[in-house]
Amino acid sequence: MAEPCNLEVEQSLLGSLLSDATGQLFPQLGGLQPEHFSEPVHARIFDAIAKLNSKGAAIGPLALKSYFEKDASLSEIGGTEYIARLASYVSADLLVPSHAVLLRDLAARRAAITAADTLSDQASDVKPDGSFRPALAEHISTLQALFDGGSERKTTFTLSEANVSMIDRIERIRAGEADRDAIKTGIAALDAETGGLHRGEYIILGGRPSMGKTALAVQLASNIAGNGGGAFYESLEMPVALLTPRLASCRLWTPGAHNIDYQSIMRGKLSDTEAGWVYSAAKETQKWPLIIDDAPGLTPAEVEARAMVAKARLERAGFSLDLVVVDHLHKMRQPGCISKVVEYTEISARLAEMAKRLNCPVVALAQLNRSLENREDKRPQLSDLRESGSIEQDADTVLFVYRHSYYLERQRCDDAGKEADRLADLHAVRNQLEVIIEKQRSGPIGTIDLYVDIAANVVRDLGDVMSDRMAA
Repeated sequence: MAEPCNLEVEQSLLGSLLSDATGQLFPQLGGLQPEHFSEPVHARIFDAIAKLNSKGAAIGPLALKSYFEKDASLSEIGGTEYIARLASYVSADLLVPSHAVLLRDLAARRAAITAADTLSDQASDVKPDGSFRPALAEHISTLQALFDGGSERKTTFTLSEANVSMIDRIERIRAGEADRDAIKTGIAALDAETGGLHRGEYIILGGRPSMGKTALAVQLASNIAGNGGGAFYESLEMPVALLTPRLASCRLWTPGAHNIDYQSIMRGKLSDTEAGWVYSAAKETQKWPLIIDDAPGLTPAEVEARAMVAKARLERAGFSLDLVVVDHLHKMRQPGCISKVVEYTEISARLAEMAKRLNCPVVALAQLNRSLENREDKRPQLSDLRESGSIEQDADTVLFVYRHSYYLERQRCDDAGKEADRLADLHAVRNQLEVIIEKQRSGPIGTIDLYVDIAANVVRDLGDVMSDRMAA
């Protein structure tokens, strides 16, 4: 079966570009690349035109002559005379953008056929010690690239283009429009210090066990999805059956009211009234654009492939991908690394790249080195990132969570006075979560105090909790 192509359209588009004395047509090509042409000679001609255009040079048959005088492949179809003939294949200017779209579509079809053939060969090549998962992950990435239009996002800008984009963004924000590149977390204190989560940003959320990493991550996903933003939660540690009760208890929580902890939901220990609340919350949240994947032991390529599939699924439903959560980084694997430090360094670098490719914030949870338990002040520092390698260097933002109540709950004082002081201190900080901004490329560092109810997987602004209680 012949591969899909249209040589006449390729000739017509090249002819139009060669005859365009004003240079107005090239910007209308919408990311057309040499590889979108089926005929290799046409690809080289287009590449030469693109290079001339980037230099602001004149484009025409004579300008291309020096490029192809000694090109053997071009000689086979008529040499430089062929370029001159191309200039006669001129279509109306209005057709050039549609021709470019058609060539990109045909190129995507050819690539899909090649990808399918490759996958078929890989699937047939069964080896006793081989896994088919990496091949599937690579195939999904290829198909997602085709789905997105067959070209990578724009990564090269003139200063003029970058300035125009900056000014346009400033004017839109000044006019009251929400910043398209910043996703609000739904936690006002955090948004005030960070401006929200930014597209392409790689965020590390670190903490010791039971400090509230998952509580905060689930709350962020819940807030964003509840406000109509698409979220993908890659739960490498916790199965979905343990994660959904957290979402339900978080959704049902009301300050000062009778609330249900997620463990009661998980175990089904509910009254008829409580069960009705849970069913209602499940019915409401099932419409949210939140996708959960709980496959264990994934590589960065596999996580990205699954996130790409989720992105496509959300976009088909009319949503954008506004958040990816990876829970957690130290449960991922990268075969072939000589040490854990090298492995986590490689994983972290891949996640940072994934954030840019997906054009959404990626929040990766990370465990901290237990050596901090030996310090008097157990608040985390960058050096506490376990097997850190270059994790803190890759991250655009590093957030740590800390609950002093965790340590107070585990202390016991023989002296009655000291025990009374401990209980008083515990009462004062029982629902306090410190979010420590230890690194932020585009903002301040510091500590934010939030309200937390670990049993219900709830994180809120302190002001919201107090105002709700006063209103109640």
